[in-house]
Formats: sequence, structure tokens, C-alpha cells
Amino acid sequence: MTKRAHLKMAKEFFQAIEKGNWAALRKLLADDYLFWAGGMGEIQNQLEDMIGKFASAMPDGVKFTVEAVTSEDSRLAVEATSYGKLRNGKIYNNHYHFLFEFRGDKIAVVREYGDTQHVNEVLGPVFAS
Repeated sequence: MTKRAHLKMAKEFFQAIEKGNWAALRKLLADDYLFWAGGMGEIQNQLEDMIGKFASAMPDGVKFTVEAVTSEDSRLAVEATSYGKLRNGKIYNNHYHFLFEFRGDKIAVVREYGDTQHVNEVLGPVFAS
């Protein structure tokens, strides 16, 4: 795959999360995908539930913005931000670094690095329920 194809797939990944669309997200991921998030470790077994909670906590949705991209071989590094207003009025505005690794036409690995303190302060009650 080309750099352009990798970036297109990463943007589709973010769009699926924005919409809380697990089916669309699952189509992008390899059968044996790995999803690792800072402060949580491997979360692929919890990902569907977490995306549902994430989407339902923000009635107007969350928006991801790709800020910068670096690509090499089958890896794509993405700096991104997110913004969404929770039902309780809090604003979720995180800053991330995502590292995607591709195998064929699928995402094989996602490593998410974000502001874990912000996640705990804003989304902690969402994920605790």
C-alpha cells in the first residue's frame, strides 16, 4: 500500500470512531489486530464497548483532526487532536500520537499515546460505568 492509502485508512479509522461505528472500524482491522493505549495497555478485547461508551457520552459526536503525518514502509505516525462535548457539559479535547502498522490492506497494530490525565479527568466516569 502507498502512503496515501495508509493515510486514507487512518482517516477512515478516525471517522468510524467519530460515528461510534464498530462495524466500519472492524472492517479496517486485521483479524488478529493489536490495539494498545497508554495507561491501559492492550485493549482490543474492550475496544467495541469503549467506542460505544465514547460515542454515547458525546451526543453531538467527537471530531478528530489530523495535524501531522509521517510515513515509512508499513508504518504511519499521526499527530491528532479530538474535540467533543460530553452530556455532563465537560469538554473532551485530547492531543494524541497514533502509530499505525499495516499488513496488506488492513490495520494490524494501533498504538495510541494521549494525555491520560485528561482522559481520567473528563472520561473517567464514562468508562467506569
